[in-house]
This record gives sequence, C-alpha cells and structure tokens, in this order.
Amino acid sequence: MKFSWGVFLCAAMATCSFGAQVTIFNTGENPDGSLATPGGLDPNYTDANPANSVFVLTNPDLTDWVNPDTTAQYIGPDPLDGSVFDSGMYNLDYLVNFDLTGFDLSTVVIDGQWATDNLGDNISINGAPTGDTSPGFSSFTPFTISSGFVSGVNTLDFNWENDGGPGGLLVEFTSATGTPESSTPEPATITLLAAGLAAVVFGRRRRLARA
Repeated sequence: MKFSWGVFLCAAMATCSFGAQVTIFNTGENPDGSLATPGGLDPNYTDANPANSVFVLTNPDLTDWVNPDTTAQYIGPDPLDGSVFDSGMYNLDYLVNFDLTGFDLSTVVIDGQWATDNLGDNISINGAPTGDTSPGFSSFTPFTISSGFVSGVNTLDFNWENDGGPGGLLVEFTSATGTPESSTPEPATITLLAAGLAAVVFGRRRRLARA
C-alpha cells in the first residue's frame, strides 16, 4: 500500500478538517434555512434603532429590483413594500449577529452580495466600516469580509438609505467558512511532528541502504 504523508499528518494532528461552515443568515431567512413569512418580522435582522421594526416585505418591487434566490427575501421598515417613510429620504442600519466561538479568527472569510433601494452606504463589522457600498437595486454588489472579527458573537451592520417610495434591503451570503481552533496545531505540535517525520524518513533510508 502506498504511504500517504497527508494521512499520517492528519492522524498525528487528530484532525483532517480544514474548514467549517459559519452560521449566518440571509435577509428573510428562518433559522432552519426556510423562508420567513412575508409581512412578519425578520427573525434574524434588527434595526440599530430599537424603536424600528424589520419586516419581511410582502410586495417588494421585483419589477425594478434584482430578484433574490430561493434562500433570501427583501426586508424593510414596514410589512408591505418598505415605503412607510415615502414622504422623504430615510437612513436605516440593519444588524445581523453570528457566533465565531471556537473558530480561528484569522481563517474566517465571509462572502456575500447585497442590493438596496436606493443606496447601500456601508457595511460594518463590529462597528468598523469595511468600505463596501451598494450603488442600487437593479443588480447585486459582491462583498468579502476577512478581518475585524472577535471571539464569540459578532455583528454585521448594513447601512442603507431610501429616497422615497418603495425601499428594501436584500443580503445573500454565498460562503461563510473558518477553521475550528482545534484544527489549528500549536507551534510545539508542528515542531514535534517535524521531528517525528524526520526520524521516520531517516529510518526508511537506512533500511533501503541495507537492502
């Protein structure tokens, strides 16, 4: 049987896992992955202003807005089309939390895309702006977040604005992964493994030389 150094290393480290899914929810998505009920409150997103509620829109303007996939829906400040403040411009800050307990923070990467009517001003991770913006609602704008994380519960803020009429926010996460801390060997473990591998290689060469 051909010897596999990869298998040997995985066995020695007691892990072969190089990534795990980070649980974070799209807009309008239930915790079990199904779509939330239109007209009701979004189960995962809140407004930075506790006086404001975040609803899953019943009548999003899909004639002009980009269509969501089957795991996301538009959310906004009222149960219908997000036009409750249609008398003028308004700014909203919608938050979603996710837990990174047990993850090596340096390995976490979150990819997604968002669309807003009218504009997405910024995405922030734990209060720190990323500089990501959304120019509008006719197409998705991708984003990637790979730093600014903290151990435990983290918060993504989606700052967006509407200039009147229907308004909504759509966020879809395309990938969210990280390596569990238990899968990241300590420096001392790496040194010990290197010494063990060297001894195995040296012994094998001596046996071959005597053959």
